[in-house]
Amino acid sequence: MAITKVPTISGPSFGGVIYGLDVSQGFSNEPTKLTLNIVNKNGVYATPTLKTSASVSFGNFSFQGKIWSYDIKESADEKILNVTLVDDSIILDQKYVLLWKRGFLGQTGAVQSITKTFDFGDESLLVPSREEDEGESIGYGYTRFIEKRLGIESVTSTNSRKLGSKNIGSLILIGTEKFADSDCDIPDTYYTFDDLRGATNINGNWPSNNTWRATHEGTLREVLSSWCADLGYDFYWDFKNNRLQFYDVSQGITSSLPNSTASNIISKETSSSMEGTFRQYGIGYTARPKSAVKTLGASSVIVSSYSASPLNISYFASRLGEKLSFSVTKDSWGGRSQDEFTTAGMVGYVSQSLRDLYSFQKKHWTSLGYQDRTAIPVDKIKTMDFLRKNEYADIINNLEKFDAKDLPNYNFNFINRDEGQANKWKEIEQKMLGYHGRFYRIPDKPGSFFYCNPNYTMDISIEVDPAASLKEENSEDFAGKLIYDRGGQMSHDSSALQDVLKINELTQEIENCAPRHIELKESGLLEDMIRSELITADDGKKVNTMVIFPKSDTFVKQKLGFQEPNLSRGSNNLESTWIDERNANSNNGQKTCAAYEESLKKGACLSAEELARKAAIRAAGAIPEDEKPEPPDWVSGLNNNQAISCEVKTIKGNVRFFLPSDSSLRVITKFNLNINKISDLDTSEFFWTVGSPGNADDVAEVRIANENITDPNEDTYQKRRNSELIRPANSFATTPSKTIKYTFAGDPPAGLTLSPTAGLTNLDITLSSDGFTTSASFSTRPPKPSKQNNTVRYVQSQLNRASYNAS
Repeated sequence: MAITKVPTISGPSFGGVIYGLDVSQGFSNEPTKLTLNIVNKNGVYATPTLKTSASVSFGNFSFQGKIWSYDIKESADEKILNVTLVDDSIILDQKYVLLWKRGFLGQTGAVQSITKTFDFGDESLLVPSREEDEGESIGYGYTRFIEKRLGIESVTSTNSRKLGSKNIGSLILIGTEKFADSDCDIPDTYYTFDDLRGATNINGNWPSNNTWRATHEGTLREVLSSWCADLGYDFYWDFKNNRLQFYDVSQGITSSLPNSTASNIISKETSSSMEGTFRQYGIGYTARPKSAVKTLGASSVIVSSYSASPLNISYFASRLGEKLSFSVTKDSWGGRSQDEFTTAGMVGYVSQSLRDLYSFQKKHWTSLGYQDRTAIPVDKIKTMDFLRKNEYADIINNLEKFDAKDLPNYNFNFINRDEGQANKWKEIEQKMLGYHGRFYRIPDKPGSFFYCNPNYTMDISIEVDPAASLKEENSEDFAGKLIYDRGGQMSHDSSALQDVLKINELTQEIENCAPRHIELKESGLLEDMIRSELITADDGKKVNTMVIFPKSDTFVKQKLGFQEPNLSRGSNNLESTWIDERNANSNNGQKTCAAYEESLKKGACLSAEELARKAAIRAAGAIPEDEKPEPPDWVSGLNNNQAISCEVKTIKGNVRFFLPSDSSLRVITKFNLNINKISDLDTSEFFWTVGSPGNADDVAEVRIANENITDPNEDTYQKRRNSELIRPANSFATTPSKTIKYTFAGDPPAGLTLSPTAGLTNLDITLSSDGFTTSASFSTRPPKPSKQNNTVRYVQSQLNRASYNAS
């Protein structure tokens, strides 16, 4: 074959000359194929290597892909090589998308927390309601029964897992579990379009959608086609820029086709068609059937419990402070925080000398009776000589023996001290220890009544445990009101604590480390000190006591092992909880094990809806039927035995002890009742629809995407939501498709864009004896768009209308 003029086509020629080219656009259905026609004079070619990358260009046309097949045609005169390339969208057929399930291929996924909301607004129950007497602020009240609708409750599951995506060879494993209905459930899985986008790592103009959930499986090309049908998109591979290109099917690939008036046009064909046009309407629907009138009834013993909090000691502290009428302060805590006040009391419970040491280290001067916060320094050496001459030689000698000559680790100060005030604070601190967790307000009171009207009959008697019997006097807030005094018990008595710390063996150390007070005024020492010029006469008017104290806490810690006690919380095992009382008082001798019961409860695998309904019942003020214990099991008492604790340390030992528990108190109210009521719930039927179909006489096809939301696995149970119904989006492709085909003599004009983004569907270069021609076809969209893949979800009517305890 003698060739004198061929088109200028760049590409793999395998020892020959490329004289022809044919391109067929595959759109989303398959890879685009390009076939090269190659010839040489001797018919000997290099063998093409399949699956290798190659590129082809012709004018402004370029193509990137892989060599996929070849053939050699022989005749008597010539030997022609035809090489076919496919674009790189072949990767879409080389990847398989598989929906992940827990444990599949050893992949268990990561735990995720998912919350689901349940609306029980179509259920109701009768609950007791405690009401205050009109005009009463605290204390007495009465109980009445009201019908309450159950509300909205949320349940959070941590039994759902998420894989996200994982590439295993050519497999894309993808998925996230839905809400786990129970701890024994392995939920179905789904994924979103954004999940798929993140798993592929393929360049392109990917749209974003993380709300629509699907379960598409297949090759990546098949899966993309299904997703595009769901979302109103389609795609093709832009082989020029080597990327994935998505487009809205209602708009097509392009709205403007190339218009050429080049002089070398041999022919030009244009056409338009309604083929492929459609209108898709999305509709959402749900329904609730009519139900019979409900009557609510209860004829049994109903026992309910609630928690009462103890009166805080701040209530008593303010009143005790006023009764003691301190002239220097009205501060309930003596210049300390409530915790510091409590710490001083607990240390004083062990040893008042240790309490003084703690207070001195914390500079709690008021609690030590110091009237003037400014101490007057002393000439220590002269003062020690003076004290030795005035019957205090033993004290000085003992201290020097404990420390060293001239007491290098001690200071001496003149102060003004009210010993009576110090003792009063000690008395208050000890008294207040017994007020922790002792007094409780019990608002209910026993009684009985009968009531009836056209909708109700009620016969009720009420018992309350514990019964309040004490009256708080001299209190404006609680005058004439009854409160409950439960007593309370410390974890140790003071003598036991002293034994543990060996206080008796540390008498000398404690005395030497605690602040030592020497009274000066009444003993006459002050006047002698003034005469000895140890203090001026003016300063002598301001003081009445000398205090000897260690200079540093480090010295005290070294000698005594004492350091600042710390408060914490823990269990006072001498305090019994209501569970302890129940077990101890059991008539049949049967015991319960909380840990065992908790294990059974955790392993019960209750459904999320059941858990949510129980929570809604509790929120309404009632108790679910399966949680109501037998009346003998209902006893009052502490909910726990948690209490404030304090740790005291000496060189002989350390001990942590507890105040009486300040836990909330479980109060039992027992209702012996016989009650009936006609429910006021709406029993009529309801229908809800969003979206509506329209006409489709202007397109080739109508599509209806119907979404029924009564699937209890996907949607809130019986939720009324006109505007919130799930429905697919409307999607319209109404514009007729347009195509145009050019045939040029020789090269196409330079201004003609030969690219998929311009709507190129076919390109053909043919060589003849007269030279070569170029044919190029363009279209605004593919001949046939992807069709919606309708999946009908589980459809049912909302038949389970119910009222709690209804007949």
